[in-house]
Amino acid sequence: MLGIDYYNQLVVIISQITTNWL
Repeated sequence: MLGIDYYNQLVVIISQITTNWL
């Protein structure tokens, strides 16, 4: 079972990648 911390970390990583891309 995945915790909310894992999902939150994933969102942060995606946000960083998107910011880097833009």
